[in-house]
Amino acid sequence: MVAGRIHRLLRLIALLQSGRVYNSAQLASECEVSRRTVFRDLNTLQESGIYVLYDDEKQGYSLPWRTIVP
Repeated sequence: MVAGRIHRLLRLIALLQSGRVYNSAQLASECEVSRRTVFRDLNTLQESGIYVLYDDEKQGYSLPWRTIVP
Protein backbone atom coordinates (compact mmCIF):
# COMPACT_ATOMS: atom_id res chain seq x y z
CA MET A 1 0.00 0.00 0.00
CA VAL A 2 2.71 2.48 0.97
CA ALA A 3 4.80 1.59 -2.10
CA GLY A 4 1.78 2.27 -4.31
CA ARG A 5 1.27 5.69 -2.79
CA ILE A 6 4.94 6.59 -3.14
CA HIS A 7 4.85 5.49 -6.78
CA ARG A 8 1.74 7.64 -7.33
CA LEU A 9 3.32 10.70 -5.67
CA LEU A 10 6.40 10.32 -7.86
CA ARG A 11 4.15 9.99 -10.91
CA LEU A 12 2.33 13.18 -9.89
CA ILE A 13 5.64 15.02 -9.54
CA ALA A 14 6.74 13.83 -12.98
CA LEU A 15 3.46 14.95 -14.55
CA LEU A 16 3.52 18.33 -12.84
CA GLN A 17 7.16 18.93 -13.84
CA SER A 18 6.43 18.17 -17.50
CA GLY A 19 5.64 21.80 -18.29
CA ARG A 20 1.99 21.03 -18.92
CA VAL A 21 -0.89 22.20 -16.72
CA TYR A 22 -3.20 19.43 -15.49
CA ASN A 23 -6.60 19.74 -13.85
CA SER A 24 -7.62 17.35 -11.09
CA ALA A 25 -9.65 15.14 -13.44
CA GLN A 26 -6.68 14.71 -15.79
CA LEU A 27 -4.35 13.89 -12.91
CA ALA A 28 -6.87 11.39 -11.55
CA SER A 29 -7.11 9.72 -14.95
CA GLU A 30 -3.32 9.59 -15.39
CA CYS A 31 -2.84 8.09 -11.92
CA GLU A 32 -5.98 5.91 -12.08
CA VAL A 33 -7.39 7.26 -8.81
CA SER A 34 -10.28 9.49 -7.74
CA ARG A 35 -10.11 13.27 -7.81
CA ARG A 36 -10.33 13.21 -4.01
CA THR A 37 -7.17 11.10 -3.88
CA VAL A 38 -5.45 13.59 -6.18
CA PHE A 39 -6.36 16.43 -3.81
CA ARG A 40 -4.98 14.45 -0.85
CA ASP A 41 -1.79 13.70 -2.77
CA LEU A 42 -1.34 17.34 -3.82
CA ASN A 43 -1.74 18.32 -0.17
CA THR A 44 0.87 15.73 0.83
CA LEU A 45 3.31 17.16 -1.71
CA GLN A 46 2.76 20.68 -0.37
CA GLU A 47 3.21 19.53 3.23
CA SER A 48 6.48 17.92 2.12
CA GLY A 49 7.81 21.25 0.92
CA ILE A 50 6.99 20.91 -2.77
CA TYR A 51 5.32 24.07 -4.06
CA VAL A 52 2.40 23.06 -6.29
CA LEU A 53 1.22 25.96 -8.40
CA TYR A 54 -2.47 26.38 -9.29
CA ASP A 55 -3.11 28.52 -12.37
CA ASP A 56 -6.54 30.20 -12.12
CA GLU A 57 -6.53 31.12 -15.80
CA LYS A 58 -5.72 27.61 -17.03
CA GLN A 59 -7.56 26.00 -14.11
CA GLY A 60 -4.87 23.46 -13.46
CA TYR A 61 -1.80 22.46 -11.49
CA SER A 62 1.90 22.43 -12.29
CA LEU A 63 5.26 22.77 -10.62
CA PRO A 64 7.32 25.88 -11.26
CA TRP A 65 9.87 24.93 -13.91
CA ARG A 66 12.84 25.25 -11.57
CA THR A 67 11.36 23.24 -8.72
CA ILE A 68 13.86 20.99 -7.02
CA VAL A 69 12.22 18.15 -5.16
CA PRO A 70 13.69 17.86 -1.64
